[in-house]
Amino acid sequence: MLPQATFADQVVVGVDGSPSAAHAAEWAAVWAARTGRDLGLVAALGVMPRDRPDGQAIATVMYDAFRNSVADMLAQTAGELRNRHPGLTVNTTVVWGDAAIVLVEVSQHAEVLVLGTRGLGGWQGLLMGGVADKVATHARGPLVVVPPNVPLSGDGPVVLGVDDPETGSPRITFAVQAAQVLGKPLVMIHAWQPPDMWRAIRRVSGSGEWATIEADAQDRINRATEKVRALDADLELLPRVVSANPVATLADASGSAELVVLGSRGRGGWQGLLLGSTSREMIQRTHCPLAIIRARPAPGQDKPAPL
Repeated sequence: MLPQATFADQVVVGVDGSPSAAHAAEWAAVWAARTGRDLGLVAALGVMPRDRPDGQAIATVMYDAFRNSVADMLAQTAGELRNRHPGLTVNTTVVWGDAAIVLVEVSQHAEVLVLGTRGLGGWQGLLMGGVADKVATHARGPLVVVPPNVPLSGDGPVVLGVDDPETGSPRITFAVQAAQVLGKPLVMIHAWQPPDMWRAIRRVSGSGEWATIEADAQDRINRATEKVRALDADLELLPRVVSANPVATLADASGSAELVVLGSRGRGGWQGLLLGSTSREMIQRTHCPLAIIRARPAPGQDKPAPL
């Protein structure tokens, strides 16, 4: 297990030598520099193979050489980031272990964990979609997933997916911080799509039941707006209520956004736009960095599901 103090209050990024990871590291460096945090680069080497007794000495030399080469790669990456971001403190960690397990453990302590979405295969493949999906499902703090080749700065807003404001305070707080850090307006989207039976009721019974759903959707965005205003009364804010598929709506919004912020859980039914499955689908469809926010459990209450 990684020591808690190693990553406390740092912006941490998983690095595997791939262009995707390098792109994510640049985003993480910008965030760390603007928030005054240290940047941590982590490379997980995979599970060390068991040695045969007659090959143990040779294997140990090979493992050490491999670890040293990865450490050298991290040091080079750290130096390049320091050159591009003067004053930024960059720390490096190389550890044996399953990538998903290591990164989930890191997420418990890091200020923000950042991942790319594609690796190179082999040990470098720690950031491929399967691992990103696992980390997104089990992370115990803010996670930002950065797709390859997306612009890291532009004129777009921060987009917040709104579900239930009463359980969404962590994502609202992060979205406000992101808008402040990036100097962007905040677009709040509550996208909802009722099941087929509700659309049938609308056709058969008129607009009464439909009006009730629309009023509930508007109430959700209004309550979320109040929470944002309580955090920053001067933030430029653009609330929207959309009757459409949530994933399609948020994926479309990501095409012109600087960052999309989602929660990791919804409430199910037609209200469940931010269920875990939606977050995982957004990882595959987003056109900009995607933040998935889960509140950390209280000490002693954290019992993550096995990976």
